[in-house]
Amino acid sequence: MKQNKTKGNALKAISLLTLTFFLLIDCGSKKNDETVNNLLLALGMSGGFGSTAEFRLTNTTGLNNARIAHARSKQGYRMLPHAATQLTDLGGDDSENYGDGAGDGFTDNFLTPAAVSMEVCQLVAYKSVANGGPARGAETLENANFSLMKLTSPSMEVSQVCSAFASIPLEGGDTTKNNYQLPIMALPEDGMEQYDRIGIVMRSFSYYFDPADLTENAYRYVDLMLNVPQLPFTGPNMVSKRGDVAVKLFGIDSNPIYATTPAMFFPGLYLSPEEMSLFSFSELLIDIATGGFLYNSGNMYSGANSGFNAINPFEIPGTAFTSETQKLKFKGPATLSTQDEKVPYVLVVDFTPGTPETPGENGESETKTKLAFDVSVDNVLFWDSNDGNGVYSPQTNVADRSNATSGVDNLTNSARKNVIFHLPTVLGSSQ
Repeated sequence: MKQNKTKGNALKAISLLTLTFFLLIDCGSKKNDETVNNLLLALGMSGGFGSTAEFRLTNTTGLNNARIAHARSKQGYRMLPHAATQLTDLGGDDSENYGDGAGDGFTDNFLTPAAVSMEVCQLVAYKSVANGGPARGAETLENANFSLMKLTSPSMEVSQVCSAFASIPLEGGDTTKNNYQLPIMALPEDGMEQYDRIGIVMRSFSYYFDPADLTENAYRYVDLMLNVPQLPFTGPNMVSKRGDVAVKLFGIDSNPIYATTPAMFFPGLYLSPEEMSLFSFSELLIDIATGGFLYNSGNMYSGANSGFNAINPFEIPGTAFTSETQKLKFKGPATLSTQDEKVPYVLVVDFTPGTPETPGENGESETKTKLAFDVSVDNVLFWDSNDGNGVYSPQTNVADRSNATSGVDNLTNSARKNVIFHLPTVLGSSQ
């Protein structure tokens, strides 16, 4: 009976991921708000929306200008995590001073992705401490005071951590792709002034690197895993966990355009409706020692050939997984590695609510507070290399590989030849 239940949960997981995929594709096309809303409702959004959360891609200069301009405003414009004197990314690092200098004998190199996608699973609101909200730094989903958005399905009891998500794609240099508005539930007008923080649960941040900047197609899409669904599979095999770096490989039946463009984020701009359904992908984890992929020995689906059955295959053989120390990890906050994998990790931003301005159907005002999040991904990839070409090629160029003994050693030992992916820098406000 237990085995049958596990198989049933696995089928539910597959169904849920399929439905989530259609939501991701439609969000990426940005063409049909009604369809997006219907899909959100199908995944668990009930009760209507009434407001939006706007995500905007900018750069370090733009964030600095915004921080200075809003430092003394009443909008509560703050950094994630909060810092008063410098730009701080979501991992707590100074995003204007990545790298470790030349003292280790290696030249610092940096790369900025051309696009980013945020896989948002849930948004919640917290009241101020004075109004009964949790203490700062102690925010969880359980002590949230209001749910703004939650993607889940009561019929699919698979995981409490990001079993569904909405993809928020952003690309710089194009005003049609550098912002995205996500429908959310409006905070109640009565007592809205009591709220002062917003919590965001994300499955991952996904970076798209342009072929001119990163020539190895296997690294076209790089995912930083924050909240990985805990599926009901058991055994010693390798699984994705919080803090892991993964890459997307597209099946050999996929349109080749996925390997050279951000079509995964913006399918409606690159593909016809018929072409959108003709693809599949998998996520593979990275070996810290070689820059190649890790695989599960003896598994026909994730074995030694899993890195080659793709339109953007790896260029070197993979490495059999034997230990968590083999995984390439990204730079996150200290609490990222200590929190239970089954407990959602919440990113928190300070928030000052707006005021009712929009007339409703009966002539009464409706609260239309819009949350705004400005996102920068400048230089989020840092690596030590003396090859002088400024191109990250870890598979084909040994000079671009880390010499760390483990994923953790790579993040904490600046004397090593490091390869570090950083989380974005985010500023939040209300409008």
